[in-house]
Amino acid sequence: MRLASDIIVVRHGNVVLPLRPSLRAALTIHRKYGVGKAVDAISDGNLGIMIEIAVAASDEQPARQIINSKFASEGYDGLRDIGEALAHLLRALYVADFEKNKHPAEVKADTTGKPFDLGSFLEELFEIGTGWLGWSAGDTWEASPREILVAQRGLIAKLKAINGVVDEPSDPEEVTPEQVKAGVAKLRELSGAA
Repeated sequence: MRLASDIIVVRHGNVVLPLRPSLRAALTIHRKYGVGKAVDAISDGNLGIMIEIAVAASDEQPARQIINSKFASEGYDGLRDIGEALAHLLRALYVADFEKNKHPAEVKADTTGKPFDLGSFLEELFEIGTGWLGWSAGDTWEASPREILVAQRGLIAKLKAINGVVDEPSDPEEVTPEQVKAGVAKLRELSGAA
């Protein structure tokens, strides 16, 4: 699993909009729109929802300023640039892990037998950050879902090493573009989007 980019940047003139793929942004966007509606809004160029997605991952004033001014000066071409950045943000937020070519929803459903609920999964990441890892609430909200999962994996490896538990070595597999597309399609399906 690769960690998310630290910051996704949108520029317009000398105004810079940094988008942080944080757990807070992931949960805010999921609760407000769901992944499917957010993806659709970006592809449809829905200015209002695009601004709200950017606000969830950044500061409100720069997000509104840069998106409105980019749209005013460049029209839909400006939205296309912003849409690419927002699509990258959504991938960083929701395409979390492909353990053995499976989406987290499939892994969780296999182990618990319960249907996957993205909101519950994101809340569990908060529990992992503050409980397992001992991070502050603020640090956990600012971490990306991937960072939390990688940190948890590191903690588990440390505890196994301390307690003498040995895992069988496995070959790391690269995530292919097809697996990413399948994961995004699965996210849309799970979020109820067509």
